Amino acid sequence: LKSEAEAKTALGNLQAKYEDTSKKTQGTKLCATPFGVDVVGITELVALTGALVGGVASRKRKEELVKVNDQLRKINFALRKQAR
Repeated sequence: LKSEAEAKTALGNLQAKYEDTSKKTQGTKLCATPFGVDVVGITELVALTGALVGGVASRKRKEELVKVNDQLRKINFALRKQAR
């Protein structure tokens, strides 16, 4: 029981120390960043990169689809012409 009380006290001290540290590093920022790393900025960068790569890949697939569709139309037209 005595060690449990000591553990709770130590935990409370560590929490208070962490809160003080985060308040000091926060400054005028909107949110506290752990260890000075801007997690939101990194997440936005990863999301933006993913969207960019996805958009480029989608555009390439669309161009390829248009090309294959045009070839298919030409082949169908030629086959219809031969059938007549």
